[in-house]
Amino acid sequence: MAAPGEGGRVYERGLVEALKTFGYVPQNYQPAESDDTRPDIEMTVNGISAGVEVKLDSKAAFGSGTVDFDYLRFASGRDPWVYGGKGAKAGQLIEEMAKKEKLLETINEKWFTKNSIVEGYVPYKIENQRYLKNVKLPSKREQYTKDQKSLPEIKIDIPTQYISTYYVSKDSPYLQTGDCGFCILGNVDPLNLASKGVPKFRPQGAYFRVRVQPKGSGNYRFAYEMYIKGLNKSPFSLGVAGPGGRVSSADLNFLR
Repeated sequence: MAAPGEGGRVYERGLVEALKTFGYVPQNYQPAESDDTRPDIEMTVNGISAGVEVKLDSKAAFGSGTVDFDYLRFASGRDPWVYGGKGAKAGQLIEEMAKKEKLLETINEKWFTKNSIVEGYVPYKIENQRYLKNVKLPSKREQYTKDQKSLPEIKIDIPTQYISTYYVSKDSPYLQTGDCGFCILGNVDPLNLASKGVPKFRPQGAYFRVRVQPKGSGNYRFAYEMYIKGLNKSPFSLGVAGPGGRVSSADLNFLR
């Protein structure tokens, strides 16, 4: 069985190998995998290059940001939850989308002032760690378990176009999912694939999912991620995802 996240990497590599067969990527090309600064796959068709966002399946997260608990704000009686580091352009964009949906206001209410589990809860993982210098803390696993149980998951509906906008800003106008196939994310179609019948990305809905997210080895973060509901299935695909993320079939004739 593939380790968590490994299936997605196996899937990306399998797609790249299929694309190499037809010369759509160079023979020495490697997928982006954990490199968030470039498209998952960049293929070239008839001399035109275009980025593709790859998901093992349509239930995966579609972009994410983080929030932090600011102890100084808490100590001064202000709303303690703040947005995490912005980083790259895409990170700034998802934060702007979150602001439009008043995500931080909802978090401060549901995770602090009106927390249904522990009202006014202060997590172990705080932004200003120096204030915990002389505090004896439990193990990382115990910290995660307590924070996860005390900070219930939050879901906030959002416009589906947020996802298209987010990935187009990352130079990825196309989406490939292992279960729903290949589609055009927004109004940018550099390979003119709409003329071949490739459909647009039209999920039934989208939402922010806010949660305490485990990151392995006892580490975790407070994340907000975009998810979709009911993605339309495309008749085209760079490759169907099989067990463990292996590409079970690939028909690239529609790219010709």
